[in-house]
Formats: sequence, structure tokens, C-alpha cells
Amino acid sequence: KGKWHLNGQVIYRGAKAEGLPMNVRVVNAVFEDGTRPEFDAAANGDTVLIPAGTCVWTTRVTLPGSKAITLKGAGIDTTTIVDGVPTEIVLDVETATGSFKRVTQLTMDARVIEKSGAGPQILITGSGLNSFRIDHVRITNLRQRGILVDGEGQELSGVVDHSVFECPGNHSCKGLSLTGDGPTKSQPFSRALALGT
Repeated sequence: KGKWHLNGQVIYRGAKAEGLPMNVRVVNAVFEDGTRPEFDAAANGDTVLIPAGTCVWTTRVTLPGSKAITLKGAGIDTTTIVDGVPTEIVLDVETATGSFKRVTQLTMDARVIEKSGAGPQILITGSGLNSFRIDHVRITNLRQRGILVDGEGQELSGVVDHSVFECPGNHSCKGLSLTGDGPTKSQPFSRALALGT
């Protein structure tokens, strides 16, 4: 009571734990990745905090479409995720109506690696209007794509703001790509967004 706890152990012994937000789960980005049950167990509405530091993600991390989840670092260039995934995608953001996703306050280092397929650091798929926000994210050392939004014939909309995409050298990389097929692929772009500030 009144103490900070992590995995059942008291931490920050001199600080009182008062006025804490609910539904916040801390994931140690140095030692945890998407294959760990601590990450996969995020409940609907949780904020998954990635602390300051640099970590290498070696497997694709998926934010499942069934849950509203915020993935939040400690700040651009304070939390850095290095691409160690041998396949195409580092962060897979699956959207669905009613399960808003947000990725914020972090840097992703693509290491100037060429991968098969589109090679995005962040892939956004699924459906739902106003269903995602990617903000205050820096993706550096791009060779292919930073963020790929693929509507897959569904109505899908969200916003990418206050983000930086860096492509060193003579690579024809893309910071943000929008793709999709089917009759509804362009409809979300003609509607107003209601995502706040």
C-alpha cells in the first residue's frame, strides 16, 4: 500500500504512489518483447509504457484488433526500438471499430535494412473510422517504408502527426504509404476526423 510495485517487488522506495492512473501496464523494453505474456496480456483500454532506453525487437509485436491499446515510450530519442526482426514488419497495429490504437513518444531505428515486401516499421490494417493515432514518433535509418496504412477494402482512418521520417543515402524510402483496394478505399479520406489534439 502506498508504494510503487513492479512484478510484486517494491521499487522507488522513497516515492509515494498516490494518484496513479488506472489501466497502466509497464513493460521493460530492454528485456521484454512481443513474445512475452506481459505484453500480450494487455487488457482493453490499457496503456503499455516502454521506459527510457534502447532495445532490439527480434519478433513482430502485434497490437490486436480486439483491444484499445496505447503503446507509449518515454519520448523521442529517449525510448528507441531497434529493428531486429528478420521478416517484414516490426509493429503490427490491427484496428477495429471501437478499439482505438495509439503509438506515441518513441523512436524506431530501421537500421537501413532492406526486407522482403513493403518492409514497414509500422503496419496499420483493419477497419474503423478514427481508429488510430501515431504521434510523436521518429523513424530513422529508413530504406523502405516507415508506416504503411493498408485499408484492405475496409473503411479505415486515423492520423499520423508530429512524426519524423529519416531516409539516409540514396534510398527511395517512403515515410508514410496509404494502400488498399475495394469500393471503400477512398471514402475515409473524404470525412472529417474526430481524434482530438
